[in-house]
Amino acid sequence: MNIGTYSPALTLVFAWGLIWILMGLEWKKLSGTQKYVFIGSLLLLALLNQGLRMKLRNALYSKLIALTMHVPAFLMFRWLTGRSTIKVIFVILSVIVFTAPIVLVGRAMEFYFEADSITMLAANLLVMAVMVLVSGVLFRQGFLYLLKWGSDRVFCLYSLVLLLYYVYIFVGQNVDLSAHHDVNGIILRAFPTIYAYAFYLLLMYNFHEFRRKEELEITKLALQHGLTAAEEQI
Repeated sequence: MNIGTYSPALTLVFAWGLIWILMGLEWKKLSGTQKYVFIGSLLLLALLNQGLRMKLRNALYSKLIALTMHVPAFLMFRWLTGRSTIKVIFVILSVIVFTAPIVLVGRAMEFYFEADSITMLAANLLVMAVMVLVSGVLFRQGFLYLLKWGSDRVFCLYSLVLLLYYVYIFVGQNVDLSAHHDVNGIILRAFPTIYAYAFYLLLMYNFHEFRRKEELEITKLALQHGLTAAEEQI
């Protein structure tokens, strides 16, 4: 798997961008120090991961991703947002799920179409653009609502589902699936990601239901206050 299939530097920038979107950060609200540390850390980590990926075997580098990507992302966004630990973990685990289509598309292009590096890189960029759009349009408001009103206990339960996905990815990342080129092989690779996205659809449905009930309750209270005021005037 080469840089066209999977670029750690590009993936890191993409992942931090998604975390930024889903946590509702605004550049103008950051202090000067926060801006410099954010940009500097992003560039250094991108270069570090790209260098390690090019020098180390894929299996060895895969074992280091948690330390070179996930832990720094947690520390950075925990510092920038001040959110609780479990909420930041939930968002980072979510972004790991959102990066899965990049790897799936890269592998599909490599195994099934024998595409060159430039074609695979272009495909990855297209998938990233789609995921940024989907995250901003479909998921951002739901995530912001949950981060604002959800308790840490609720996020522990939500994160358990994503943690199982995380464990599956890291346990099975070095399993040789190259012989599975048929429909069953595609399902075998994609099923955990499909399962995770089904969880998010359920989560967003619950979010819309909660919002609808909340709006109805606000409307009901407003009508009750109006009726009480009218009765007092009468």
